[in-house]
Amino acid sequence: NEKARWPCFFPSPTGLITAWTKDKKANLMPCGSTTITSRHPLIIAPCISYSSINERYAPRASLEIIKTAGYFGCGVAYINDEITEAIRYCGTTSFVKDPDKIINSGLHISNRPLAPRLDDLPIHFECKLTGEIRMGTHIMLLGEVKSILVRNDLTIQNPINWCPWPDLKKRVL
Repeated sequence: NEKARWPCFFPSPTGLITAWTKDKKANLMPCGSTTITSRHPLIIAPCISYSSINERYAPRASLEIIKTAGYFGCGVAYINDEITEAIRYCGTTSFVKDPDKIINSGLHISNRPLAPRLDDLPIHFECKLTGEIRMGTHIMLLGEVKSILVRNDLTIQNPINWCPWPDLKKRVL
């Protein structure tokens, strides 16, 4: 059944969500609450805080940027020291405080019409915002995938080695 097949898998718990601001600046928000909610059509759903409970659960500038743009990108992260450091920087730095946080994180972007593409990541989904579900502290955005971009250097001979679980080491206390 072709409609039940995954057009592309999502092997990461973190989506790197991008969007263009009104003045065409690239924004990035690492989102640990990202998942696929439908196979056909392929729907990616990042959940973004809108509440003002505390510093951790505070309204995110990215939420309004995405809603205004009507489109977002979702890069698939993988285990790599440079990517991990970029995620850490972008996840703890607001676009309001550093509008150049993507560049300052060491990541590189391509100008795409729907949303900025993170060139350092192997897979990038371009999504049209098709709906939202307001929940307790977060809004789940529903994005229908319009295209899937895969880096040219990824081939059967040169795959990415995914790590589906952490490498646990026994510590002696």
